[in-house]
Amino acid sequence: MLKKIGIAAAVAVLVAVVVRGWVVPALREPPEVSSALAESGEAMYYLGISEGRAAIFGQDRHTVLAQLDTPLRTLPAEERLRLSRGIPIYSEAELQQYLEDYS
Repeated sequence: MLKKIGIAAAVAVLVAVVVRGWVVPALREPPEVSSALAESGEAMYYLGISEGRAAIFGQDRHTVLAQLDTPLRTLPAEERLRLSRGIPIYSEAELQQYLEDYS
């Protein structure tokens, strides 16, 4: 069953990952893959909607890596539309920025 996590918890985990260089397999590609993706312009993650909440998806756009405690009704209509289409994320830093924005 998919675990729901809070925005603050997600940001804390991502900060720990970035600051300490921890490798979290579900949220981080190996360095050679991350570099190749960044250079190729392919998204590493996608932000989207799962069960009425904002969620982080893998590259395949189907695998939910984390579901956030951000109810869609709290977001502006324009942001809900962007999430429904899928927002490509090209780096760990960009993902962290979006998570902070949703807190």
